[in-house]
Amino acid sequence: MGPKNQFDLLSRLLGDELFLFTVVRNPLDRILSAYRDRVVAECNAAVIDPIMKWLKINQERRDLRFSPTRQSGCYLESTEFLPSFNEFLLYLASDGNHQVQYIRVYTYVETPVKQFSYILCALMQQNPHWTPYGTNCGPCVVDYDAVIKLETEDKSDQEFVVRRTGMEKFTSLQYMHRTLGGGSTESYRKEYFSKVDCSVLR
Repeated sequence: MGPKNQFDLLSRLLGDELFLFTVVRNPLDRILSAYRDRVVAECNAAVIDPIMKWLKINQERRDLRFSPTRQSGCYLESTEFLPSFNEFLLYLASDGNHQVQYIRVYTYVETPVKQFSYILCALMQQNPHWTPYGTNCGPCVVDYDAVIKLETEDKSDQEFVVRRTGMEKFTSLQYMHRTLGGGSTESYRKEYFSKVDCSVLR
């Protein structure tokens, strides 16, 4: 029987040398981090503009009590008030959260003139900062050797992967992206989620 996918093929070719792992994070912390980093801190128009477009279509009136105002240096034309965390969650739960991306799929065609041709395929794609792990990492397709949880207090799972792969020869564990503002993840979680309507979290 042939290989089921490219990972199956690699594992057959490399045997024990292939070590597959992925990193996961608490989904609520991941969403909050995306909001705080991409919407509030960066004022990222590529993230905010689709949200504002969706809000204009789907909400008659905005509740601006918890909507941050644009900071200096934020050159955003679509709104003076950034989406609130509650509005951000509503958008993520909607169909508007998917953007169409076109990709070329190449095929080899046996015609009088042998040639490669392609067709355009439309993919419904979410922003990678909040795409579900099931979509991104294929846990039902890929047989991972290890799953690292970002929240593991003693970092033992991360150290295991570094040792198992031999990466300690080339690098050491270090924080690359700390929580903005210096507060703890727990304090930000409490602050932001306490302002979210219960109906949104169901």
